[in-house]
Amino acid sequence: MLYRIALTFAGLVVLLALSCGGDTPAPAPTATSQSATAQPAPQPTQPPAGDVVRVENQDIGGSGEYKFVPDEFSFEVGETVTFEMSAETEYHTFTVDDLEIDEDMDAGETIAFSYTFDRAGRFEIICIPHQAFGMTGLIVVE
Repeated sequence: MLYRIALTFAGLVVLLALSCGGDTPAPAPTATSQSATAQPAPQPTQPPAGDVVRVENQDIGGSGEYKFVPDEFSFEVGETVTFEMSAETEYHTFTVDDLEIDEDMDAGETIAFSYTFDRAGRFEIICIPHQAFGMTGLIVVE
């Protein structure tokens, strides 16, 4: 678990560094002549391990009810996804027993992890401490 936390932290530091850029201000625009060639528009950078799926783990102290937002996901076999999880004001888990996913986060914390879906099926997501309050979801892999 400590290795996963360290790896996740390192990945977040790299992403933050890439998204923030440096302290150097952008140069002021200069006049160009009609013969100047147009520069291609910058292309967005891709997340390191596939699409990023943001999931908010909501609770009584925050939004007013226990739920994953969103609570249903659809993926394809072979697809790699980076989940970015945030917890409102309580401890939560994002647990999918059949896929051996068991991530947890403290109140106010955001974590990230990647997962490659290697088989089709319907997989229940639960928050272990809040499952009895209806904090469940579904992953469908086709």
